[in-house]
Amino acid sequence: MRLTILIVAVFSLFFTTNYAQSKQYTKAMEKALTALQEVENVEGLIAASNIFERIAGAEKEEWLPLYYQSYAHMMAAVQLMGKGELKDCMAHVKIADEKVQEALKVAPKESEIYALQAFVLQGYIWEDPQTNGAQYTPMIMQAVETAIALNPKNPRGFYIKGQQLFHMPAFIGGGPDAAKPFLEKALTKYEAFEPASSLHPSWGKEMVEQILGQIK
Repeated sequence: MRLTILIVAVFSLFFTTNYAQSKQYTKAMEKALTALQEVENVEGLIAASNIFERIAGAEKEEWLPLYYQSYAHMMAAVQLMGKGELKDCMAHVKIADEKVQEALKVAPKESEIYALQAFVLQGYIWEDPQTNGAQYTPMIMQAVETAIALNPKNPRGFYIKGQQLFHMPAFIGGGPDAAKPFLEKALTKYEAFEPASSLHPSWGKEMVEQILGQIK
């Protein structure tokens, strides 16, 4: 009887501790995601990334903090590229690449990470399209196909594939006509997609609509 009571007590303590840790993690992630969604400049994106970095340091078995660290740096790179600040842009692309690779070590079969990896790899092409396009395009497409194979319901795999094709020359199989079916499929999947939780990725729909608007 005493042994049974001890086992129940230990189990209860374990459950209570883990539940508290889970609630703390969720609360921290929700706060960080709110910060990420509300920012409008590079400085804000870096600040949001720093929050995710602290969470990742405390929650080493979770892939989402690393994922959002990578995403925040990639969005900073997008903004800097738009301003023509290539050197600073590439610095953020490289950090985004490092973090997405760390996330893959934590969750090597997660579709969302491969879709983000494909997005990050596109950044290397910006530095020198003529030279880097041939090197990184196969890597991007491999990451995209892995994302789709792991979860065909994930719209971000189709979105990144369509985006990549849209910016590729028609003579090597790219262009608007080649991209359109994948972007339309992505849009359909966005309409039906339900994230696994409030913490999971949901970005990309507006970008798909923007590119389709350019095609039409």
